[in-house]
Amino acid sequence: MSWYENHPGNMSYDGLLNFGSFDNLNYELPELLIFVVMGAIGGLLGAFFNFTNHKLTVFRMRYLNTPWLKVAEVLVVSAVSATIPLCMVLWSTTVCQHGGQPYTVPHTDALPRW
Repeated sequence: MSWYENHPGNMSYDGLLNFGSFDNLNYELPELLIFVVMGAIGGLLGAFFNFTNHKLTVFRMRYLNTPWLKVAEVLVVSAVSATIPLCMVLWSTTVCQHGGQPYTVPHTDALPRW
């Protein structure tokens, strides 16, 4: 909209949407190219997700047609969905901050005790 009103590159110019006042937000061409590349990568990742989702749906419709296979699929997906975040938390808490000083937690004490 800023180009239409003869203010190219000015991101603080009021257009169709107004998000408040932003001071000195003139973007240069190299900065805008970074946003274009980020948008292209996001579009490619979205297309890959749609492609994978379509292939997975076709696989499920073709090969998972008995009730016990559907239950097995739910169990596998649930187990993987619970195990991956648990492992991520356990691996990320091996280095902690204690009194402002980093220290390494022994792997035997990584799990909390109830």
